[in-house]
Amino acid sequence: MKKMKKAIYILAVIGLILGACDKIEEPYLEKISGGGQYKVSLQVEFLSNLEGKYNLNVFITESGIISPQKNDKASIGPVPDWLDYEHDHLLRGSLTGSWGFELTENPTTDSVFSMELLFGIEESWVYENISIVAFLSNDDTREIIQVSEQDIHNSITNENVTKALLEEFTGHTCVNCPEATLQAHFLQHSHGGQLILVSIHAGDLAKPLSAPYDTDFRSNPGTEIYNYYQPLGVPTGMVNRTNYQGNTVLFKDSWEPAVQELLDIPQQASIDIEIGINE
Repeated sequence: MKKMKKAIYILAVIGLILGACDKIEEPYLEKISGGGQYKVSLQVEFLSNLEGKYNLNVFITESGIISPQKNDKASIGPVPDWLDYEHDHLLRGSLTGSWGFELTENPTTDSVFSMELLFGIEESWVYENISIVAFLSNDDTREIIQVSEQDIHNSITNENVTKALLEEFTGHTCVNCPEATLQAHFLQHSHGGQLILVSIHAGDLAKPLSAPYDTDFRSNPGTEIYNYYQPLGVPTGMVNRTNYQGNTVLFKDSWEPAVQELLDIPQQASIDIEIGINE
C-alpha cells in the first residue's frame, strides 16, 4: 500500500476506541463487539477523493455446510429434496452491526485507517470454513465501493483491484435458489476472484420447518438487510447494493451485466485483512 498520509488507529477489545486525528478532537468509546479468541486486523486506504460518509462493514461467513435444500431443476441436482446440498458463503453474523460503523467523512486520496476487531465463532461452525468479508459502504445510499474477503486459516489478503459484492437472498425451501446460486458461483469463477459472494437466508422460504428443513440459517443482520430492501422474492440479489437499470435488487439474469459494469469502475479504496489468534 502507499505511504500513509493520514491515519486513525482503532482497537476493539470489548468495544471500539478511535484515536484522535484532525477530524476527531477527543477519543471516544463505542461498543461494537464482545470480544473473542480471534482477531481480525484491517487496513483501509482510500485511493480517490470521495464525498459523503463511509461505513466499514465486517461480516462473518461460513461455507461447506451440508444441509437439505429444495430444488426443482433435475439438470443440476436431486429433486425435490437435495439432501446433501452444500451451502456456501452463508452470512453468520456481523462484527459491525447490520450497516457498519462510520469510518470517515469526505475521505481524500491516501487516507489510511487501521483497526483490530475481536470475535468468536459458534461451536457448530467449522473453523476451516469461516471467512471474513469486509466492505466500505456509503452511509446515505448504502452503495458499496470496495470489498475484500479472507479465509480464517490464511494469513493476509492484499487488495490491488476493484472487487464487487453479490449478496444473494435465498432460503432452504426455495426451489429455484440452487439454480441462482450456481449462476453466482459461475460468475465468481469467471471473474477470477473479483466477485465476492454472501448468501443471506431470510424471508418465508428461509424459516425452519419440520425435519429435514429444521436448521435455521437466518441471521439478525441478514433479516434486517432483507427487510430494508424488501425483495419481491427469492432468489434475488444485489451487486454492491447499487442501482442497475432502475433496480437495486436484481433477478439472476441481471447479475452478470451489473457485476461487469461495477468492475469497470477504477478502484476507489483498498482493504487489507489479516486474521489471527487473540493473545
